[in-house]
Order: sequence, then structure tokens, then C-alpha cells
Amino acid sequence: MKLLSLQKAAGYWDIDSKLLSVFGKTENELIQKRPAQVDNAVWVTIVALIWLHSFKKPEQEEWKFIAIKATSWSRSRKATEYQQQKHLVGKLSECIQAGKALLESEVKEENLGL
Repeated sequence: MKLLSLQKAAGYWDIDSKLLSVFGKTENELIQKRPAQVDNAVWVTIVALIWLHSFKKPEQEEWKFIAIKATSWSRSRKATEYQQQKHLVGKLSECIQAGKALLESEVKEENLGL
């Protein structure tokens, strides 16, 4: 799966034309849906997790460790942001809802492990 090869070593994804093609979205669509004051890497990583859980569930054995790494990175960002600025903690649910809307997904928030 192309998405797996685009993940950074730390566990997050960046906006990239190859990633956008996986999602079937333009950069403009992705940026317009991003909640205010949310880092692009956090936003794209959440969208990637939603995409995996929504559209690649049958292949979960192939991507579950990649998702664990992304979830761990997201949690570490959440802890860091909470200590420094306290704005990301309340934004994760907003990001998940926006990501679900972007991808037209019905995945449940609790399934993402965030």
C-alpha cells in the first residue's frame, strides 16, 4: 500500500502529492478542512488513520503496526502540546470529525485509538 511507504520514520505523514492521490483529494481540499491551529502533520496523520480504518479494514494485518506508530506519535504530540500550549488536546476530536467529513467516513472515533 502506497500510504505505508509515505509514513515518516517518526510515525507521521506530511502533505505530499502521492499522499493526496491516495486520499483522492487535492491539497486545497485537505487544507480547507483542517481545523484552525492544528499542525499539518497532526492533521494529515489523523486523516491517514481515518482512511486506513475506513477503507483498508480488510488489510488491517498489513497496516496495524504502522497505525500503532502513528497513534503513538499523535499521542506524544498531544502530551507535548498540552504541556506547552494546551490547544491540541481539544482539537483531536475536531480533527477526527473534520477528517471523517473530508473522507466521507463513518469510522467511530474510539476505533482510532487516539
